[in-house]
Amino acid sequence: MKSSIIILRTRNDDLSGWLY
Repeated sequence: MKSSIIILRTRNDDLSGWLY
């Protein structure tokens, strides 16, 4: 479960970096 959360957080950071 923790791994999934980390992956989601990492993906969110990537998207935020690209969008913002």
